[in-house]
Amino acid sequence: MGKGIVYAKDTPNFVANRIGIYSMLSVVRAMMDLGLTIEAVDELTGPVRGNPKSASFRTVDLVGLDTIVHVANNVYEGAVNDEKRDMFQMPDFIKQMTEKKLLGEKTKAGVLQAGPGNGKKVTLVH
Repeated sequence: MGKGIVYAKDTPNFVANRIGIYSMLSVVRAMMDLGLTIEAVDELTGPVRGNPKSASFRTVDLVGLDTIVHVANNVYEGAVNDEKRDMFQMPDFIKQMTEKKLLGEKTKAGVLQAGPGNGKKVTLVH
């Protein structure tokens, strides 16, 4: 199939997980720096740029906030000499969500959850 293996003996996690978490946290930091809403971020990171309609934050809810935090913490702990290590520290609002067990689909409440009555997704965190 023309695929090969990428060996990453000097860094923790699967390469794809590390890239995905880095990308997600880069988006979160840009959102915070630019004062964007979660809705705006999902509008900009979904189909408009060739990504699935789940975009950034719906994907977070599907994966589970606890999983994202675990993978990011694993990179942070294991990549002591990495120049981008600080990128893997969780922003406060994500820490607060995990403490409140707002983990996404598995707890039926995350960044987004079904709205009252109509079942449409509404943003919980701003």
